[in-house]
Parts: sequence; C-alpha cells; structure tokens
Amino acid sequence: MKKTIKEPPCFDGTGLDPIIYLRWVQILEDYFEAKDSSYEESFFIATQKLQGYANCCFKCVMWERALLGKPKIKHWSKLKSPMDARFNPY
Repeated sequence: MKKTIKEPPCFDGTGLDPIIYLRWVQILEDYFEAKDSSYEESFFIATQKLQGYANCCFKCVMWERALLGKPKIKHWSKLKSPMDARFNPY
C-alpha cells in the first residue's frame, strides 16, 4: 500500500515563537526525504511555501547577495542558514 505524502504547510514568519519555525523546517525536511527531493527541488518547494514576512526576508537575502556580487542561493541547505539566523534564536 502506497503511503500518501501530505503537502507541507506555508510559513509566514509572523509571531515570535521559534518552535513554529523549527516545526515547519522539520515538516519540510521530512517531506523532502519522503519525496527523495534534490537540493534544487527542495529549495524550490521551500521558497514556494514562504509567505508574508518570511517571503520578504527571503527576498532581502537574495537582494543583498546580488548587491554583494554573491551567487544566487539555489539549494535548501544554503537557504536554511539565513532563515535560521532570522527565525531561530537557539
């Protein structure tokens, strides 16, 4: 019997509870593993799940990198680092 994989939720970055962010990351990573997603696919899925404030933070990171002449982020592992810095104080 094939197991149905539930679509991961969106993350808007509002509120100050880092547990919400950490839970979202864990759900995403479980989803990526279940789907056997590449780093590029994982990045695309994660960015599609960002909304509101979290999406603005992501766009600011990309804009800053462009201004500094750094390459675009294209992998989930590279996106996770600036997201952790913003949403996870632990």
